[in-house]
Amino acid sequence: MLTPLANQVRDRSDFSHQARRFRVVLENFTLNAELLFRDSALKPQVDPVALAAAFSDWHEAFELARREEFESREDLVLCAAGLMLKHLLLARPLKSLADIGPVKILDSKTNWPEGFVYTNFCISMAKAVMADLQMDKPINMKLADDPAFWNSFRENVTENISTAPGFFDLLFNVQPNWDGPDIPAFRNAIRAKPELDHDRRMALEHR
Repeated sequence: MLTPLANQVRDRSDFSHQARRFRVVLENFTLNAELLFRDSALKPQVDPVALAAAFSDWHEAFELARREEFESREDLVLCAAGLMLKHLLLARPLKSLADIGPVKILDSKTNWPEGFVYTNFCISMAKAVMADLQMDKPINMKLADDPAFWNSFRENVTENISTAPGFFDLLFNVQPNWDGPDIPAFRNAIRAKPELDHDRRMALEHR
């Protein structure tokens, strides 16, 4: 999996907080697309309105996620990035890439360029935030380079968008909880703690 953006922002101070601002997301989302397609005749167009919608919905979800007792800040970063991926796939700020493929993006070939770019952006941001927090989590490169993984990813999110954070976790060798892969409280690292009370569980399952 390509992560050129992570190198671009690695030296920025306090990036873990900057990443929560729309201006920073817009700037780096655009930069990520430019870097990925710098050697291609295909130049995707970013829809800033759709990106703003994705960011707004993500920010609300992220603020709720922060209330959970995460086992580690690393898991919170992965949860936040996975939620961002879900909302990008919903808002689709790169609709210009829809129904295009297969496409070669730098050294990678993909049948799903739209989803590939969203995922790449979220991985790059997660890696950059981790670097700012002096953490790291390796990517499962074998899985990231497996066309079968991307085919399954695409088919599943088309049927059920809530699975997007689960597929994102798999890329970092984190086992998702498929009962609610987009529900922070259902993450396996959190559910290893004492059980949620019944009323709260029911509210989360039927939100």
